[in-house]
Amino acid sequence: MITALSGVARRTLMASGWRPDRNDPALAEELVMQVNKAQRKRREGITQPFPRLTEALSCYGGLEVFNYGPGVTAHRENFSLVPVRGMVSAGVLDELREMNVEKERFFPLGEIPEIHSKLLIGESGKVVLYGPNGYFLMGVDVNDALSNLVAGIEPEYFSG
Repeated sequence: MITALSGVARRTLMASGWRPDRNDPALAEELVMQVNKAQRKRREGITQPFPRLTEALSCYGGLEVFNYGPGVTAHRENFSLVPVRGMVSAGVLDELREMNVEKERFFPLGEIPEIHSKLLIGESGKVVLYGPNGYFLMGVDVNDALSNLVAGIEPEYFSG
């Protein structure tokens, strides 16, 4: 079951151009193709999409969210949901898969540029932040992660 998007997150995303009824599978496919093209250029393995990724990108893909300021337990940062900007090396994806109990695959979802961090989504829908300080669970699904990002909620350390 997917969690509900918080009211604050809903308003912030709408101010960034998102519509609650948005469902654009063609956009999701294009965003996945951009990542796969970049992976080929890097001569890395192609990461195959999965249903939770496609759902998240159909709904939120391509958004640039300007959200800078104090938060509940962490500073709020601007972020994007442009997967090619969230690309990490194949080694990082492999490491994340190995440390995860379910051995699920992850795919780039976006970035938080000010803190040099990438957002990755797993097959189960959980969203993990990868940055200089390690891996952190942003949310159990994309709505939970977006609600936490918009509110400025400190993520918990992700250990699988």
